[in-house]
Amino acid sequence: MISAVFSECPDKESVSVSMRARPGYDVGSVALSLGGGGHTLAAGCTIDGSLEDVIDRVLPLLKSQFKTSNGKG
Repeated sequence: MISAVFSECPDKESVSVSMRARPGYDVGSVALSLGGGGHTLAAGCTIDGSLEDVIDRVLPLLKSQFKTSNGKG
């Protein structure tokens, strides 16, 4: 299981992304690839762009992580 919360920053020019995962998944690598950081099970980043653009950029990466790991680890 992977979850993500997208929060539009007050400047409306960037979005904060907070990600969590159950053991077997690695959201830390996703956050790192987006310029953020954290741990395997809890990570985050802030990305420039509109909420819609950031969601369109992040969700495919999370889906890929989900398919690749599928809870194994």
